[in-house]
Amino acid sequence: RATGDTRLNGLFELGAFNGAGVGTASALGRTHDGETRWLRLETTWTRDRPEALASLRLGDAITRAGAWGRPVRFGGVQWATDFSVQPGFVAFPLPSVAGEAALPATVDLYVNDVLRAREAVPPGPFRIDDLPVVTGEGELRVVVRDLLGREQVLSERYYASSRLLRPGVRDFSYEAGFVRENFALASNDYGRFFAATTWREGLDERLTGELRAELLRTQQTVGASSTFLWTPAGMFTASAAASRSEDAGARNGWLGALGFEGGGSRFNLGLRTRMASPGFVQLGLPQGERAPARLSEARLGFSSPGIGTLGLAWVDQGNRDRDDIRIASLSHQSNISRGSLILSLSRITTLDRARRTDHVVAATLVLPLGTRTSANISAARQGGDSRGTFLLQRNLPPGGGLGYRVQASTGANDAVEAGVSAQGPVGTYTAAVARAGGDTAWRLGAAGGLAVLDGEPFFARRLTDSFALVRAGDYPDVAVYADNQPVARTDAEGRALIPRLRAYQPNVLRIGPADLPLDAEVESYERTVVPYRRSGLLVSFAARPAHGALLRLVLDDGAPLPAGAQVYVEDRDRAFPVAFDGEVYVTGLAAASRLSARWNGQACTAGVPSPPPGDPLPDLGTFVCTRGAP
Repeated sequence: RATGDTRLNGLFELGAFNGAGVGTASALGRTHDGETRWLRLETTWTRDRPEALASLRLGDAITRAGAWGRPVRFGGVQWATDFSVQPGFVAFPLPSVAGEAALPATVDLYVNDVLRAREAVPPGPFRIDDLPVVTGEGELRVVVRDLLGREQVLSERYYASSRLLRPGVRDFSYEAGFVRENFALASNDYGRFFAATTWREGLDERLTGELRAELLRTQQTVGASSTFLWTPAGMFTASAAASRSEDAGARNGWLGALGFEGGGSRFNLGLRTRMASPGFVQLGLPQGERAPARLSEARLGFSSPGIGTLGLAWVDQGNRDRDDIRIASLSHQSNISRGSLILSLSRITTLDRARRTDHVVAATLVLPLGTRTSANISAARQGGDSRGTFLLQRNLPPGGGLGYRVQASTGANDAVEAGVSAQGPVGTYTAAVARAGGDTAWRLGAAGGLAVLDGEPFFARRLTDSFALVRAGDYPDVAVYADNQPVARTDAEGRALIPRLRAYQPNVLRIGPADLPLDAEVESYERTVVPYRRSGLLVSFAARPAHGALLRLVLDDGAPLPAGAQVYVEDRDRAFPVAFDGEVYVTGLAAASRLSARWNGQACTAGVPSPPPGDPLPDLGTFVCTRGAP
């Protein structure tokens, strides 16, 4: 509610999953002045194929832009490479080292002076591929140490980039459908039909090629790109495209682009320029709008422990239908005590008839005050206006807990805002109040989810990722951990819904042994699960009452059963070893159980009653085990 106006808004999503994939549909609901309006956002069915490193999407999707294209929302079908379905797959080439050892040796690999791997190699030539490095430029140093203590040091520079592909690795996208217009403003506004394809392939370790084509009824565009790595300098890219349009009479156009990037952890440089003719058209440009004449960018970065991080950037955009814009900026970031200070200076020039120029000076101080709490103080001046902001916030924990946010702003519009958030097992709730310009506004919010798994409904926090239903038998209030972080506790029926699991990656789920009674029996306190995207899993820890008891078994002659004998409960495969004096602890006892014991080719049987209820470690006494056939 603000300035006497009350609004109710809601964002909703419905999803369903099975062996054929995952379907999601989202909508926005708004109520104002007694009128309710619903707006459909996206409706998509996705079928991931991890074995093919690809995904099939039916419904609303976004096109793959490639090196020179523009991403476009559309409704139709898309079959495209998706490396995220195999998170461990590295699509770009990694450096390798080779050498020779006269004797068995140990190889230590250093990346930028940090030990990353150690491997034993036999005598003779050796080669280590797919070295674990970060993208960008760096230095590899290999130390080979043989049995006699002799060392051989190999050193070389490398450059790794995710824009390259390994030789033979393909990255493709085939799309066809109707261009979506006015997304988030209209529910079903679809325009022109199109078909497009993008194909990238690694030709060798240093060269990746790309082809792209866009086909519409009244326009067609084709182009090619290449990415080339020249180790001493960096990575170069080049693109060229041609188009034909029939919208305003047959006309042709062209586009060309060049780029370079290089550097490493201390220094980096990036250059890019793109030019297009007046007649060039492509998917993503509104009908009737001409492509910008040019777009040039340059960036330079330098970092040093004593100086901090220094950045320079320059952008020049020449438009045909709007004013040209030039932006130059200088930024510096340094560490101060436990926080960091960021200073920036920008010059923005609008090349209209008046040639307007604005200068923006800003400073920001960021202070971490704990694992979840931070303070942010910033000040800026643009033209004749000055403004400052103070922000103190505490983020929500992974499990249940509280967070808050306090902000005060000064300048043209003085404002103060404060809010608190609470997160529980079934939702996240927020309340905030703000005052600006003499007016007071407030906002209340709630976010949560509902999952139906195994035919039963479960309320939870927002389900934006994969999730799991954990069963800890029938035991309530048992802590559940995800990656060693407490995230939930089981309900009265021993169940807990765990959101935010990583799709196609191992997620370690664990229950707390201290929350289980002494007589509980658990097959394993830890499970590792790998869910599909936006899907749910059933994870059972098989926790149950042990129904165990301590007892003593003696033979017909009164002698105790020998130590080391194996005792079995009827219809169960688990063996329980006998200790000294015939004592044995047995679980899984029913109302009247039959035990069998085996040792050194001999066997005997005995009947025992069920343990008394309420005693976690009962002692049933002594029972005679009658000899029989083994």
